[in-house]
Amino acid sequence: MSFLSPLMLWGSLAAGIPIALHFFFRSRYRTVPWAAMKFLLESIEQTSRRLRFQELLLLVVRCLLLIVLALAFARPISSASRGSGRGDAVDAVFLFDVSYSMTARDGAGTRFDRAQAAALKVLEELPPHSTVQIVTCADRAAVLGPQTPGNLDQAAAIIKNLRLTSLATDLAPGVVEAASILQRGQAANKELYLFSDLQRSGWQRQSGLLVQTFNEIKEKAAVTLVRCGAGPVKNLSVVGIVPQERAAAPEQRLGFAVLVRNTGTIPVDDAVVSLTVDGDDKTTETTALSSVAPGETRVAALTAKLGKAGLAVLTARLRGDELDGDNRFDQVLKVHDHIDILVVDGGMENRASLVDALHSDLARQRVQPSVVTPRLAAPALLDKKDIVILANVALAADPRRLAEVPPAD
Repeated sequence: MSFLSPLMLWGSLAAGIPIALHFFFRSRYRTVPWAAMKFLLESIEQTSRRLRFQELLLLVVRCLLLIVLALAFARPISSASRGSGRGDAVDAVFLFDVSYSMTARDGAGTRFDRAQAAALKVLEELPPHSTVQIVTCADRAAVLGPQTPGNLDQAAAIIKNLRLTSLATDLAPGVVEAASILQRGQAANKELYLFSDLQRSGWQRQSGLLVQTFNEIKEKAAVTLVRCGAGPVKNLSVVGIVPQERAAAPEQRLGFAVLVRNTGTIPVDDAVVSLTVDGDDKTTETTALSSVAPGETRVAALTAKLGKAGLAVLTARLRGDELDGDNRFDQVLKVHDHIDILVVDGGMENRASLVDALHSDLARQRVQPSVVTPRLAAPALLDKKDIVILANVALAADPRRLAEVPPAD
């Protein structure tokens, strides 16, 4: 035996009230000298015994009444016969909103945690021989079963294993699918339960179809909306990492601008942004952002020391909002041991000045230029080149000029 509202059992303590009243207001006698009293003693004793019995019986009835009320409010259910007190069987459809907003944290758990807990509780209360179908929707609908609609244990397992998506909210496809399932149901009683945080966008994307379908459903089934979250969601997202230097060199500390945007509808205060190189927590640097207004993009200035030459992964994270899915941004950055430049030189007069300019920066930028004529340019030369410079190169032959043209490939 279990209870849907076990806290109501505390009401059984009210049974102590009649007991207190019984002792507080019980009859009190005052001795009054009277010569004829001895003739009434026997009658008084009989009457007192009857009154005590009646008062005791009344006390017991009052206590039992309060205890029964407490048990009724606690709503007891039996594990042997699930939902045996709700009457006839029903065909039920559980429609779950699995859109991205359901990952928002409300207290200790997420909104979707609340949806799962509420659905399992409703499942426990269904009358015997009821059927259930589980449908999920974000911007599309999916029927998950169970294969045997009357297998409520299988339905419970499906609910526990539901997974969220990163899709936007659109309730219309799910409601249309639920209406189709209810139409095929055989039971006289039909019920639709929608578990969602009821985001406005979910109702507005196909509002006409949604209203029409709900009007059709309510003529044949009871509709219950279970709201699993209240109020707008605080949401920041990392939208980019911009290096402040054109070329990254090994063992060099560079500055980066981490772009953070408020994609929600309310300001977010005291967000913390961090930047890590190659997943090494020892390289992490953090900074705080003050209030970020809705729609605003802020820059978090951070630095990172890069390792050896090759590809480095920069990871920007933030915390301080209620949606975690877009709080991480990874970007691959090439760390240059040197910069390979291919110059395709078509014979310009100041050829020497161009090459000299490149060589003048050789010590600081680790520039390694190589020069070829257009006739010798080939796709194979592009391998491992960082920059290609075409200097005075004709891309098509001109009979009026004796100029080399690079190969077509």
